[in-house]
Amino acid sequence: MTNNIFQDEAEKERHEKAIVYPRQTNFIRQRYLQHLKSLQRGASIRVYLSILVAREVKALLRNPFTRDTQRNGM
Repeated sequence: MTNNIFQDEAEKERHEKAIVYPRQTNFIRQRYLQHLKSLQRGASIRVYLSILVAREVKALLRNPFTRDTQRNGM
């Protein structure tokens, strides 16, 4: 499923490095890929996507209310 969102192996490796986090691995991977897919649609420069997506996921981790709302689909 995730193989088709990366243009090449270098891009895949860059995103995999951004996903690595010692805790909450499944939550982080799911949110990262969700945000990545939404940003890719309009991206003309893909090199910066890993940075932008990582920032969004970190913001979710800092704000538990947002995280709970995302989980419950609200």
